[in-house]
Amino acid sequence: MAVYGQSSVRARLFGGHVLSARVTAPGSRILQELLYPGGSLRDEQLREPKLRASHFGAPADRDGFGVGNKHGALRYTTYEKVRRPCGTLLLRASLPEVGIATERELVIRRDRLGINDTLEIIRPDGDEATSLLNHLYLNRGKVMPSTDNPVLINGETLDDLLHEDGVGDRIVSGEPYLWTGFGDVPSATVSMPDGSQIGVSATINGENVNAALLWAPKGENAFCIEPVDGLSEEGNRGRIIPAGGSALLAVTVTAIQGTLAA
Repeated sequence: MAVYGQSSVRARLFGGHVLSARVTAPGSRILQELLYPGGSLRDEQLREPKLRASHFGAPADRDGFGVGNKHGALRYTTYEKVRRPCGTLLLRASLPEVGIATERELVIRRDRLGINDTLEIIRPDGDEATSLLNHLYLNRGKVMPSTDNPVLINGETLDDLLHEDGVGDRIVSGEPYLWTGFGDVPSATVSMPDGSQIGVSATINGENVNAALLWAPKGENAFCIEPVDGLSEEGNRGRIIPAGGSALLAVTVTAIQGTLAA
């Protein structure tokens, strides 16, 4: 756990999942949970890999090549807490059997959480063709009574944003959709049904990421926006990291406006 004033961030060592990020929106004195609290530190969940909790992944493909299939081996890896200065939680892990190491830096401030994920190729030869993602589970908050407020991104409904009728209903019912326009923004203001607004921005080595995956787990009060880099026609293996090199995926999640729900 790391604390900055009243703000705090909690993570577990197995998988590096972020379990809680409590901050205060500008003009508010009320702490709000930025991320969906889908996991806990209860003993039975200490080694559960598929929590509804934000985590780093590499690659994002499903073909079993590279450093691991689906979200990769990192969410099955036990991190080590390296240091914890004020407002910062630094985690590291190494997988010498596949020649990679990773560092996860969580920086909490009054109104935001910064997540800096570094993937390093530690073997002496052989480039890595992969992709990197931050699987963010945002907190949708309490739905206001007698309303049917949709999730908005940058002031647009999901149908308008993605130029496809009905896609918003499918997304919030559990169907993932790739938003390639995120690479052109590259930030999003997500307006939740409870009136809260959460900003998400992302870069890879200081440049725009490819896209973001949008979806909402059916029946749960979460909305996922996953900044991802390295998409390609060859199985999402478009980010080339040379042996001895690294890539940094930097994501910032900001409380822009607190909830309007009672």
